[in-house]
Amino acid sequence: MKSISFLNAAAVATVFALGLSGCGLPQAQSDQVTQVLTQLTDTAIADMQTGKKLSLAATPPDSDGAMCFGNLPDPAVAGDTGSGGLGVAYALQKLAAAQKGQTVGALTAAEFASIVQPGSAQWNWAVKTLEMACIAKVHDTNQAINSTAGVFTAIPAILGLAALPAGS
Repeated sequence: MKSISFLNAAAVATVFALGLSGCGLPQAQSDQVTQVLTQLTDTAIADMQTGKKLSLAATPPDSDGAMCFGNLPDPAVAGDTGSGGLGVAYALQKLAAAQKGQTVGALTAAEFASIVQPGSAQWNWAVKTLEMACIAKVHDTNQAINSTAGVFTAIPAILGLAALPAGS
């Protein structure tokens, strides 16, 4: 999610800057924009694949965590967009690939910004994909937090009892 918000802010800033200048970026700068987006998505995908392996290596396996990390699309299945975080990162990777070697001008930057902005079809798809894949993991995490909340409030009382002499 943070990647999408970061990319949204970067795209809006790029559109604003290009709108003021009235021209596109030189090819070297266009390539840098695509390179940064590609590095972000490649890093996110590699990290999530490692996180998923970790989830599955746990005893017992953290199937909710693995489901949240999700899967990359299966090229053998028509229309498969993947699932969870990996599906969303792959969708962003496709956007980077579409720009690779192309000049990124004001119109391209505006199109990118409109694709990843909150409320757009791409944004809503990403949110739904993450919500559906991660709801069980969020529930697990909330349960763990709630179950330990009482421990921290009880510590002063427990420490007070420990200070009493034996037999009191």
